[in-house]
Amino acid sequence: MTQQHLTPAQETRGGLAQDKVRKAIWIGGVGSAIEYFDFTVYAFLATTIAVVFFPSSDPATGLLLALAVFAASFVFRPIGGLVIGHIADKYGRKPALIIAVGGMGIATASIGFLPSYETAGVIAPILLVTARIVQALAAGGEMGGAGTYVAEASPPEKRGFVTSTTMLGLMIGTLLGAFTVAMLNLALTSEELVDWGWRLPFYLSVVFTLIALIFRKKMEESNKFEDLEERQVTKAPAVILFRLHWKIVLLTTMIALTSQASYYLVFTYLGTYFTRAELVDSSTAAIATTCTLAIATLMIPVWGKLSDRVGRKPILIGSVGLTLLLIYPLFMFMGTGPVSAIIGQIVYGLLVSAHLGVLVAVISELFPTNVRSTGFSMGFNFAAVLGGGTAPYVSTWLIEETGSLRSPAFLIMLMASISLIGALLIKESKGKELQG
Repeated sequence: MTQQHLTPAQETRGGLAQDKVRKAIWIGGVGSAIEYFDFTVYAFLATTIAVVFFPSSDPATGLLLALAVFAASFVFRPIGGLVIGHIADKYGRKPALIIAVGGMGIATASIGFLPSYETAGVIAPILLVTARIVQALAAGGEMGGAGTYVAEASPPEKRGFVTSTTMLGLMIGTLLGAFTVAMLNLALTSEELVDWGWRLPFYLSVVFTLIALIFRKKMEESNKFEDLEERQVTKAPAVILFRLHWKIVLLTTMIALTSQASYYLVFTYLGTYFTRAELVDSSTAAIATTCTLAIATLMIPVWGKLSDRVGRKPILIGSVGLTLLLIYPLFMFMGTGPVSAIIGQIVYGLLVSAHLGVLVAVISELFPTNVRSTGFSMGFNFAAVLGGGTAPYVSTWLIEETGSLRSPAFLIMLMASISLIGALLIKESKGKELQG
């Protein structure tokens, strides 16, 4: 067998391509990490925010109000996805990603400076809702923009692994938020946390946002977008998307439902759930969530790499199917004591990590280049509205109405059933070129 030798020019081109992939990973991953630290730290501080902005004689009512703000902000995510996706598909991925991370940083930092209900009365929760809406608009364009950019920089045979790093960034941001709140719970008394400590993570976002902006100001435009001829860059991506590709948007929404609902349930809400069920104290709950996030984060690129070998569908169907079968037994198990609560949370986190590990590759491979960012954002954010933002609120409401701590499992079973249908309907796409 003769050994193939590359010319210096070929080696240079290969090195440049690999360098661009590495840069894309950093741009997508770091930005997503910062965006989701900013967006989810609110959920980790939900019980404290309930006291600061929604004082009530009934703690359950205050928590429901805080979670309602969390859920309501998701309604604006598709609007953000539409606007920022439009920018990405018409003007380029770079300006869209800069707008997304900048908007999130400004909104998050402003929450740290808001007056409490005790100081400003009803103005305080109104300002909080306004800031959360701006956060939602920015978050609505982040994952679609970052996922699209990284997918378009990925070689087909490694796209599962490379695109999993965008979700890896999302998980690292969530992990950082959980760790920050865990440290605050350990270092401060409940009074100090309510008085001033809860503001610190929101101040920290200023530094993180500046780091992300530096990365994204230096990014190169996507080759796939630049390769589009001028006549192929549509003036109204959303019109083309919903006229020609609405079935794919629906399919994307179905596929993403389980990961959206499960993500916010296992990584942000279960800490609150464990505390309210008196399974563990707030510090232990925060540490358990941090450990679950760490394990799930480490597994995401493993699932992405595996999808490049066995395909996207087997992992997608397996993760959703197991979630459907195991979620109710897991809730039963978690309710039996503190150790089982933590073990159950970790198992649930592993199921979610498998879904997240292949999700960006699956969605990116469904859409053509001229509407990819808008399509990704729409499907992903519709799922966020239907499953993600509402999961903590609906779970709390179900427990209050039914008196059963296992009732959130039925919500996840519904989402998993829909996602399983979507996973069965898609075609295998590993190793294929993205649609032009």
